[in-house]
Amino acid sequence: MSRLILRISTILVFAPPFAPTLVHAQQPVDPSRLSLARIFSSAEFRAERPGETTWLDDSTYATLQTSTAGGVDLVAYSASTGVRRVVVAASAFVPPKATAPLDVEGYQWSADRSRLLIFTNSARVWRENTRGDFWVLDVAAESPRKPGSTGAVPQALQFAGFSPDGKRVAYVREHNLCAESVSYSFTTNKPFQMMANADIRP
Repeated sequence: MSRLILRISTILVFAPPFAPTLVHAQQPVDPSRLSLARIFSSAEFRAERPGETTWLDDSTYATLQTSTAGGVDLVAYSASTGVRRVVVAASAFVPPKATAPLDVEGYQWSADRSRLLIFTNSARVWRENTRGDFWVLDVAAESPRKPGSTGAVPQALQFAGFSPDGKRVAYVREHNLCAESVSYSFTTNKPFQMMANADIRP
């Protein structure tokens, strides 16, 4: 009798809990509960930071601020007087055939400040969100254009930047270094070794 009890006890201790696992798997996921995916893979818990600030001259700086119409405005402040003016309204960040403005995560001015290079729709690579979509905005025309869009999937570009004269945009796509004119629909897409020897400077 004692051996039978010992065997039953051993089975109960080491038997896999199949029944509870099946019952748990059938229960729907509660969207209100925290999960690792919600915390690390979404922007839901992203820390709020001050908008990126750049100096336009010795006394004026620009920063991103939430617009009452939705999206963000790029506004300029006078450091001496505090006077505020809108440099680029949120409506200018609306891409062609879209109804909502881009979610601007970062931006870079061209040397003559006639264009903006906008970073949006980012994805995490290792510890930082360095891959995403880039748009070139002609400030006067208010018409964003997406470089690298030919044959590219979303969130495919990295480390984009203007050439010194602001006429081209260089970026990394699928381990290739690419350069593209901001005025024409012309794209060169060559391996890094070849582009490194090419004249992509003005």
